[in-house]
Amino acid sequence: MGESKGNSKEDKVRRVEETVLSILALEGESRLTISHLAKQSRVTRPWIYKQFGASITDLMAFSGRVVSNYFALSVSAHPMRSREECKNVLYCAFQESLNDVERWPWVPLIYFNYSSRPGPVGDAIRAAEQIWCRRLVSVFCAVYNVAEPKAEAVALSMVKIWAAAMHSWIYDEKFKNFGRESAVQMMLSPFIQMDASLNTPTRSSAPQADAEIS
Repeated sequence: MGESKGNSKEDKVRRVEETVLSILALEGESRLTISHLAKQSRVTRPWIYKQFGASITDLMAFSGRVVSNYFALSVSAHPMRSREECKNVLYCAFQESLNDVERWPWVPLIYFNYSSRPGPVGDAIRAAEQIWCRRLVSVFCAVYNVAEPKAEAVALSMVKIWAAAMHSWIYDEKFKNFGRESAVQMMLSPFIQMDASLNTPTRSSAPQADAEIS
């Protein structure tokens, strides 16, 4: 999911989705009007009304679902049938998330500003977290044979550390100076600790097998 600059319907829809969340994160809800959104996303007001209607709340809900689900599904669309596949998929997903946050630096701001708040964006974030956590809990229980409470704790810790690392990657120059590998290892740390506790050390470098996240 990359930055959209074209003029097809799909390109325009994506620009509007991304711009809604960018305005929320960087300018605040008071600035999220149809006129401002149309200008910032380079579409017309009538086009927004035709595609999305006039409800700002509906726009927030739609945009939050689309972008949140993109991140949630990054670990759902790839098989994780073995410990090696788990390591590869998670490693590549976290690497790709650094690319994503460089394109959309507002993502960690949206997460921290809205994840605990009621409303359409917070609901979308929490739903995406549930998708992500359910997927990892299922995999950890099946592949690592750990109890469900432990799997849940590891999955939830990974979500929170991922969000913190994404924020630091954009807004903390000292953190970024440690490099991408260190950032990914930080995101993976709860998984690495779980893996190590089962006497199956996890490599600290990039996996050999391909698990490309598109």
